[in-house]
Amino acid sequence: KRLKRHHRLGFYFSDRSIREVWFWENEEISIYHLRDANNPETIYYEKINQSEILPELDLALLTRCLLMSSSLEAMTTFLSRMKK
Repeated sequence: KRLKRHHRLGFYFSDRSIREVWFWENEEISIYHLRDANNPETIYYEKINQSEILPELDLALLTRCLLMSSSLEAMTTFLSRMKK
């Protein structure tokens, strides 16, 4: 899935150093990665399932922790599971 220039990511297109954009909507993380950065005619953000910048990040774990009511519990859970 692509996000076009006129969509909500339009302001990122002018700065090609922003390779990845993350959104938190409806209790879900959406990640978009910049494609064709060297061609202003075809540049776009593509929706991806896993970060290309942080490929080792467990997005399911991160999502679970973001939904926890206790920030302390979220932080300790996230850190302890990421160390494994």
